[in-house]
Amino acid sequence: MKEICSLHQSDRLHVVHVHDSGKDEEALNMAFDSILKEIPHDVHMISGDDVSVELDQYATQSSADLLVLIKKEKGLFESIFHKSVIKRLTLQATIPFLIL
Repeated sequence: MKEICSLHQSDRLHVVHVHDSGKDEEALNMAFDSILKEIPHDVHMISGDDVSVELDQYATQSSADLLVLIKKEKGLFESIFHKSVIKRLTLQATIPFLIL
C-alpha cells in the first residue's frame, strides 16, 4: 500500500476502519499514524454493524478512486458463522477494489 501511495503523491490516503462500539479509537488512530507517518493520510473510524454497506457508502460519499481491503484472518467459528465482507462488496461495490 505504501508503494501505491508513493506513486501517486498528490493523492491522500483515507484509512477507514469499521468497528463495533467499544473499540479504543485513539489507540487505533495512533497505530495507523505510526505505520503511515510518511504518507499523507486521514483516519476515519466508523461504527456500524454491516462493514460492506459502511465501506460502500463511505467510498461513494468521498468520491474514492479505489477501495483497498486488507483481508482479516478468521478463526474456524468466525469463518463458519460470519458472512464474507469481500463477497458482499463484490456484488455491491460501485468502484474498483483491491484485496490485500
